[in-house]
Amino acid sequence: MKGARLYLITLAGFALLCVLIYSATRSTAVYYYELAEAVQEKPDREIRIGGQVVPKSITYDPENFLLSFLLYDPKHPEIRIKVVHKGPRPDNLMDDVMALVRGKVDWEQGVITTRGADGLLVKCPSRYEPPQ
Repeated sequence: MKGARLYLITLAGFALLCVLIYSATRSTAVYYYELAEAVQEKPDREIRIGGQVVPKSITYDPENFLLSFLLYDPKHPEIRIKVVHKGPRPDNLMDDVMALVRGKVDWEQGVITTRGADGLLVKCPSRYEPPQ
């Protein structure tokens, strides 16, 4: 009797652990798309999109922490999407730098909205320049 009770408690604990692991990985797992691929598929969930910042497209409102810019796909320069980020402007965000954004896309407006520190990642351009 005591062994069966211990077995049930262990089994319930294991099941709870499995549910917690599943919910944690499901909430952090976000699919990565190339910009052209995302525009073609138009996924209806939170996604990550990588691209380059369109020159002279960056606008920032420091009072409201509102940043917006356009991203384009280097393989398909005609494909662009507007990024609206709620948060501080990264210091290394500049024209033609590679950026990775995470958020939900409004396909009718052609806008991806992000927020927080993990919503916008910018590659450091000095690390990707060829040595001189």
